[in-house]
Formats: sequence, structure tokens, C-alpha cells
Amino acid sequence: MVLAAVVAGCAEQEVGSQSCPILCPQQTVVVKDTTFDAVFTDTTLQGFPSFGSSLELIVASAGDTLDTRAIIRYDSLTRSFLPVGFPADSPLVPIANPDSARLRLYVDTARSHVPAFFTIEAYDVDTTSADSLTALLTPLFRPDRLIGGRLYAAAELLDTLSVPIDTAKLRAIVTGGRRLRVGLRVVASGSAEIRFFSSETSSGARLYYKAAPDSGAQMVAHLPRSLTPPLYSTLQQAYTDYSLIVKGAFGALPAATTAVGGMPARRFVLTVALPDRIVDSSEVVRATLTLTQRPNLDTYRAGDSLAIYPLVLVATSYILDPFRAVELAVPLTGAIRSQYTRQSYSDSLRMAPRDSGVRAFEMTALLREWRRNKTFLRRVIVFRVGDEGFDPGDLRFFGTGAPASVRPRIRLQYVPAASRQIP
Repeated sequence: MVLAAVVAGCAEQEVGSQSCPILCPQQTVVVKDTTFDAVFTDTTLQGFPSFGSSLELIVASAGDTLDTRAIIRYDSLTRSFLPVGFPADSPLVPIANPDSARLRLYVDTARSHVPAFFTIEAYDVDTTSADSLTALLTPLFRPDRLIGGRLYAAAELLDTLSVPIDTAKLRAIVTGGRRLRVGLRVVASGSAEIRFFSSETSSGARLYYKAAPDSGAQMVAHLPRSLTPPLYSTLQQAYTDYSLIVKGAFGALPAATTAVGGMPARRFVLTVALPDRIVDSSEVVRATLTLTQRPNLDTYRAGDSLAIYPLVLVATSYILDPFRAVELAVPLTGAIRSQYTRQSYSDSLRMAPRDSGVRAFEMTALLREWRRNKTFLRRVIVFRVGDEGFDPGDLRFFGTGAPASVRPRIRLQYVPAASRQIP
């Protein structure tokens, strides 16, 4: 389809002292409006964010739909103290009878949902096996490993939540020279979902215990800490605390379908092929990517809306791992301003997993950036959800293998390079 638009003069001139300007001759500009099947591949990748890097941990229970737990490591415990009244230069005394042990969780109450009553259980999940594998850790949530917890009313779910730890069991760990690795789970008659901040923030779960039962004994405080693997500090931080997904909020994808969100979270990647004569030589007035959402009624909380964001790849060709390249994708504004600066997402859409219909994403600025920066930005669009890794919602869209009426398409309105005509 071709639209003819008449654009008035380019500049104004004044003759003598007259105030009435003389306009330039009219120019006719042809604006073409074309829709392309320009998305030629789509790929769905799963496992975002990378292990142990989420800002929040989610402990949730929703029957057969969702079961997530949290692992928190305290690999370095205080085992000696200075009793009250001892001179400051006295030798420290071993902690033989710790008391009043508890975990303090810093809760994101705005995005936590619990029934009238719920129970938080704490387990000793320390093991010499490969201790980040779900299949090996899940069996450790058993009665003989229970080390604390209690029943709460919904009104008790405040900004901080205190979980009591059994004194006798903590004593065996402290006096036995062992490390403490806590597994948390929630049990409720209905669906329960508690989000608390991870050690990636300044509000990681604290462990407290008194060095002795007497009232004047000092209170010992511990932040989460992992001492394994010992050689790689970045991995140590990742293993400090992390979510354990026993039953994830996702399912097998139907044919010709892409997905974003879920738990563990997915991202999907679209590779775009537009004619160079348009992207490189024409003036793009507007570019719109349209996706057709496919309803997903089986996901957890299918009626709750999620924000979905388009990202661009800023990874150079030296990064060969596609997962790593997609993980480094950033919002368009961040790619233009600085590849190293975290920018807020401004071009998002909100939708619920159960919804359906056409979704339109504005990508004019992206096409212009592709033309400007050919060596760095690849013609790839990455989609992610906002609460990636701790919001179980799973959005689905028809992919490139779907019928033409619902597959991804790009609509361009552009001015060809040689379209300006002066009558």
C-alpha cells in the first residue's frame, strides 16, 4: 500500500519589511506502508536469570502446579565468644550452648500471597553430594532433617518474618564444627507464595543466635555465606542462596509456539531479516512488530498480568554461547546510551497468560539503531518478563511455524530514498 503525503515548505523568507513569509514550493513525499514476514527464526531458551542471581527468592506451594523452595547457606558460623564481665583481652570461650536461634527474612509483602494460615518449615539440607541439584536436595526435606519453623497467621506476614530454629539442633551444628545450610518451604491448605530478598540485595536472610542462654550473652548475627566452590568468588555468591524449583510453573510448548516467563524462566529470541535497501537507505517513519498471543490456561495464576519487554543483543560475536549472549541483552535505551548501564524498561506491554490476541511492539528506534550501529547490534530481538525468575506466569505466542495470519510480522511505514519530488 502506498500513501501520498503533501509536506509544506522547508524554510521561511521575509522580503523587505513585509511580515508575510514566502514559503518554499510544496514537496510530495511517498510513504510506503508494507507488512513483512520478516521474522525468519524463533528460539525459546530456558533458565533465566542465571543460577543464584535473582534479587528475590520465592517459596511457594500450589499443589501440582508449583512447588519452589529456597536454599540459604551459612558456611561460616561463630563458635566462640567473650562472656559478659570478662576482660577485653581474655581468650574467647567456645560456644557450648547457643540459644534463641532464629532466621529473619526480609519479605516483599506487595508480591507475596498467603491464605489465612500457613507454615514455614526450615530443614538442614547440608550434604556432601552435588548440593545444588534439585533431585538430590529435595529428598532432604524430610522429618528427621526438620530444624525449625512454625505456623503463622496471614496478618503476621510483615516486612520481616522471624523463623525459629531448634536450639538443640543448632547446638549440634555449632559445637560439631559443621556448616548450616537451610532449606525453606511453605505448607498451606491453599496456594501460598512468599517472596523475600536474596543476598544479591542488602537484605539477605539473617541468622541470629545468642552465644549462651544467660540474659547478658551477646547476640551473634550472620549473613548468608558460601565457601564452595572455593576458587571462584562469583560462583560463591551465586551459591550463597538460590531457589530450588521442585515443580516448575511451565509446561511443554505446543508446536509453533514461543514462550516467555515461567519458572525457571524462559526468554524467546526472534531473528529479523528486513531488506537492506529499506533499513539502510530509507527513512523509517514507523516500525511495529506484531505478535499473536496464544492463551495459556494451565499456568499458575493465569489471570495475573505480567510485563513483557523487548531487549536487544549487545554481545559481540566473540560470545559464542547463545544463552550467555541472550542473558546480556538490554533494553534499547540502555544499548544506545551505554552497554554497561542498567536502564529502566520503558517500552513494555502488560498481559495475562490466559489472554489472547494481537500484541504490537514499537520498534522504530531499534531499526534506526540497527542502521547506525551495524558492527555491534545484531538484528535480533529478545523478549523477557519483568519479574523474571520469581514470577511463575508463562506467556505464549504463535511462532514462525504457525499459520500466516498469526505468525510474527513487521509492519514498516517508510519513505524510499528517491521518493522526494519537486513539481
